[in-house]
Amino acid sequence: MEINEAFERYLQFCMFEKQLTNVTITDYKDDFKKFLYYFPNIKDTDDLSKDDFDNFTFNQSIDELSEKTISRRITFLKGFYIFLESEKIVTKDIIDNIEMPKTPKKLPVYLTKEEVDRLLDVIPLTNKNHIRNKAMVEIMYCSGLRVSELCSLKMKQVNVNERIITVLGKGKKERSIPIREESLKYLLLYINEVRNKLKLIVDKSYVFLNLKGKKISRQYFFIEIRKYAKMAGIEKEIHPHSLRHSFATHLLENGADLRVVQELLGHTNIETTQIYTHLTNEKILNDIANIYVTIIRGTPAVLQLMILYYVIFKKVDINIVIVGIISFGLNSAAYVSEIIRAGIDSVDIGQKEAARSLGLSYKQEMFNIVLPQAIKNVLPALGNEFITLLKETSVAGYIGITELIKASDIIASNTFDYFFPLIIVAIIYLILTLGLSKLLGVFERKFKNEKVIRK
Repeated sequence: MEINEAFERYLQFCMFEKQLTNVTITDYKDDFKKFLYYFPNIKDTDDLSKDDFDNFTFNQSIDELSEKTISRRITFLKGFYIFLESEKIVTKDIIDNIEMPKTPKKLPVYLTKEEVDRLLDVIPLTNKNHIRNKAMVEIMYCSGLRVSELCSLKMKQVNVNERIITVLGKGKKERSIPIREESLKYLLLYINEVRNKLKLIVDKSYVFLNLKGKKISRQYFFIEIRKYAKMAGIEKEIHPHSLRHSFATHLLENGADLRVVQELLGHTNIETTQIYTHLTNEKILNDIANIYVTIIRGTPAVLQLMILYYVIFKKVDINIVIVGIISFGLNSAAYVSEIIRAGIDSVDIGQKEAARSLGLSYKQEMFNIVLPQAIKNVLPALGNEFITLLKETSVAGYIGITELIKASDIIASNTFDYFFPLIIVAIIYLILTLGLSKLLGVFERKFKNEKVIRK
């Protein structure tokens, strides 16, 4: 059978038997076009073979397509081939054990509440396009619609009186979503002042239209969102779906039940919704870490030491040296964390992409590639922090620990001679810091030599 005819039969099967959405059907058409682009010699179903899967994956990898895109297209191709075999359109075995490309799990990109406000505020109401786009952003953020649902929203799905939008999502599943009054205000502004005043309306049933009266496209909205994000000074790589992610994340942050969020998003499985709990947990940990670093960097080390000893551990029977270790450890950890963060940021993004192309998980990528390079990059700063910590331990005498300066003070009070005890302490500190600096230099040269050998 001619390959295009076979594909048309598969599309009919997907539409009427599997009842897939129009968006999925459109994606399948694009995937099929891409498949024929890579294999122009395939004209008939007899030309298909088991090797098509590996060749298709390889060609897309050469074009540097993402693992997610490749995996989706391989899934389409597998479904197509299974259909051909089940319908006896092909007589030979064209499906083997198919190894899907490994797709690293990524947390969705979302905007903070402050970033959402900036995005909404930056859209001016100076022309028809901006008014429509403002309404689209408002509705998508306040309802969590998919971008396909937003662009395909019809007038009959909007109940203005009850402030409810009813949509038909994936799997023909219907759900009703309340919309806030502020968002409804901009929606009505667009409908009354822009949409209903268009000279020509081609797609009359749809809410959001371009100035030619046709249904707005997902690609256009994607470009507009990126433009407004840049205007708002948002550096994240966002897309329309980021508004949906923000909607879910902010609901959970405000105490919404996970099942309620699942219903509003139209997720079939609760596991899909649970990814947003990781975002909220991550935010809590980030907030705690930022508070910790801010407090440590904003107060003197000697004050932290005295608070620990005289306030926190006042009624606890604990060795005074342990209190000193805890205090200086907490102080140094704040600075070390900032140094390592800067080191991670300095790792070339190409290294991270290479790790993902090898199918490494996020954990494997961090421990095997990112962190080793980050530590090499910040080794001098880490060494200097350790030397600084060594010198800062001189304030331990404030809580009675007999360190070098305290010992020299005891000697001086007995001999009435401060010169020699203090000079000796200074020499000891100098020897220690010079020794550590020398050791640090050895490590730096070793890492540099390894880099040269690899090149």
